[in-house]
Amino acid sequence: MKKLYFALIGLALVCATLPTPSYAAGLPSLPDESLLTDPIWARRGFADLANRFIGRTRYLLALEVDHGRGLLLGKARVLYVNNSGVPHSEVIFRLYPNHPVHQGRRMRVSAISVDGVPSAGQLRDADGTVLAVPLSAPIAPNGTATFEFDYTITVPAGSNFFYVSEPLPIVAIYDETGWRQDVATKGLDYAYTESALYAVRVRAPSHYGTWFVGTLKGAEPHPDGTATYTIVTGPVRNFVLVQVRGWRVIAAEGANVPINVLYNGDPIGAQEIAAISAVAFNYFDRVFSPYPYAELSVIATRFPSGGEEYPTLIFVNNDRTNVYRRFITAHEMAHQWFYGIGGNDTLRHAWLDESMAQIAGYLL
Repeated sequence: MKKLYFALIGLALVCATLPTPSYAAGLPSLPDESLLTDPIWARRGFADLANRFIGRTRYLLALEVDHGRGLLLGKARVLYVNNSGVPHSEVIFRLYPNHPVHQGRRMRVSAISVDGVPSAGQLRDADGTVLAVPLSAPIAPNGTATFEFDYTITVPAGSNFFYVSEPLPIVAIYDETGWRQDVATKGLDYAYTESALYAVRVRAPSHYGTWFVGTLKGAEPHPDGTATYTIVTGPVRNFVLVQVRGWRVIAAEGANVPINVLYNGDPIGAQEIAAISAVAFNYFDRVFSPYPYAELSVIATRFPSGGEEYPTLIFVNNDRTNVYRRFITAHEMAHQWFYGIGGNDTLRHAWLDESMAQIAGYLL
């Protein structure tokens, strides 16, 4: 399997509803739906897991990073399946980039269609994180609908590092209380979502490193100095896109799957993070359950909360003592199992995954 950082380094060396905006022509095309079950995301023996999610909501996503204008341009196709057991006259989507924790980042949806018919949405909260899309006829239990969205997300212009969590409209959780529309935390663990399959195409400048949840399927360089990356995730609860410039990569030696550590700043701290990543991963992989994904990425940088977890990717603070780095790396690694593989309501029951990850940090 091609390692993500080899592909990125190689490419770097090569060099409210409004009318549909003109930038749409610059987006890569949406991935084909067949990519959702491509086995490249999976560790040996786990590829069939994706087939179990075909009868659930899936996401196809095209993104373009415009560093000059400070925009992430997006088109999303959401293949919605009503697994709630009740009919719906509207579907609620979450626009998580508008969460107040991001302090000024804005996600704006410019066009919506439902089964190819133009539609309009209504924002239901002051922050703009809840988007209701009405339906011309209710969707029965087990019924399906295809939603498409054109949108933009503001990002720091010309920055050497930024990341965008959930860079697309995501179907809200529907439980015994109805559609979940809560904004229950001012911290980073604000997204409560179901596991789903994602296939993503991202066009970004080749001199930036492009990191993400999932596995790189292919990379196509373009004459203008950009490249299009095709990504397959397998079943994951979240998606995140990371852009970096001028950072370095080291491999965690001895890990049961490839673990690559992307870092800026202290190389000794990054080496320590790489070493504990391999030890923690191998221990949890043996004691808790086998990890189903083909690889894992660790981003080591100054991080105010200490760390943050996503499926197949974690952030770890690289600006603390070695004792702290050891603990927080193990803690964030444990989240691959507690929240990632074994899910929970991270808004109302954060004690569940956080307590397990906290205990796991002391097991090594």
